[in-house]
Amino acid sequence: MKRNSTVILIAASALALIGLLFLQVKWMQQSRDLIEEQFEQKVKMAMCSAVDGVKSIQTAPKICGDIDDDINCLQVSAEPGYDNEELESSLAEAFDFYGVPGPYELAITNNSCQGKDKNSPYCCSLSPLIAQDEHLLSIHFPSKQEYVRSRMSFMLVSSILILLFITTIFVWAVYTLARQKRLHDISIDFFNNMAHELRTPLTNINLATHMLQKKNKDLAGNRFLQIVDHENERMKHQVERVLHLAKLEKGEYQLKKESVDVCELLANVIAEMQIQINEKSAIVKAPCEPGSILVQGDKFHLSNAFRNLLDNALKYAGENPEIIIQVKPSDQGVHISFADNGVGISKRDQELIFEKFQRVGTGNIHAQKGFGLGLSYVKLIIEGHQGFIKVFSEINKGSRFNLFLPVGH
Repeated sequence: MKRNSTVILIAASALALIGLLFLQVKWMQQSRDLIEEQFEQKVKMAMCSAVDGVKSIQTAPKICGDIDDDINCLQVSAEPGYDNEELESSLAEAFDFYGVPGPYELAITNNSCQGKDKNSPYCCSLSPLIAQDEHLLSIHFPSKQEYVRSRMSFMLVSSILILLFITTIFVWAVYTLARQKRLHDISIDFFNNMAHELRTPLTNINLATHMLQKKNKDLAGNRFLQIVDHENERMKHQVERVLHLAKLEKGEYQLKKESVDVCELLANVIAEMQIQINEKSAIVKAPCEPGSILVQGDKFHLSNAFRNLLDNALKYAGENPEIIIQVKPSDQGVHISFADNGVGISKRDQELIFEKFQRVGTGNIHAQKGFGLGLSYVKLIIEGHQGFIKVFSEINKGSRFNLFLPVGH
């Protein structure tokens, strides 16, 4: 599941990057079209303004244009005549006013407006000068594309740099994620292999202590053997928890569901943990009648989940610990809460307690022993039953864990 999530995350990020590149290209195209449209509007307004400002007189039909301080004269054929100098001056003033860059080429055409290349010239009617005149003033800008590119150069360079930066960050993030994933897999495999290796010597220690007690009756109540046996059982429990958690995460273990009496299961767990309860002088209240509430679940793993929650409540209990377990059936399932009056959990720790190897402590001091697997195991088991678990806690005011188990799953 986590491996699939990593692949989906990388694929989604790659698609987002491709989408960003596509949008950037479209944005550049739209910017180019906008610059060309603005240029066209400026030229047309300048031409019409220049023509409106020229008086009609009869002169030779020869038009000259100011091209980078050089005079470029074009021979044209047109019946009416116009004052060339006044037209040139009017155009220059209009182009300067509207901010139209040069150079440009002038021509007067007889109702025809065709370009010399793929860029069509800009035309304006000369009819305001002479009534019913069909001639057109045509202006061509040979360096128009260079002007457009110069206007877009900053946007183009900045877009390329930003895309390169984002791509570099993305590649670096994917590499780091892949490396962290590999290290995570290696560490998980190490813990699982270590747990497997520990199972054999722990089994041999358990067998050896029982054989010693059988062969030597005087050792039956030996305090040191009891310590060895107790610590060996505790270690075996931790190892089994690691192995079960690994199998559940990999999907190698299927929950064996059957009809389970929730109240009876809780009563058995409390009875099994009575020694720990007495050591803490704790009061455990579980007002629930066996046989009243049934769910479909894995009895072994549900009892382990309840045991972990009760064990946590005992570990972090304050003075005069009191633990209240409530079971409330509903139409959809069963709500179970474990409430205590212990030290509580901070808001920051509440976000992490269901993660593996996360433990609540003060600084680097952890007064309670454990691997930080209990609540992670509980969450995995409850979610494996299509339920959920939530925590509500305040510092020095205790904690409450709410569980929900659906009836029909």
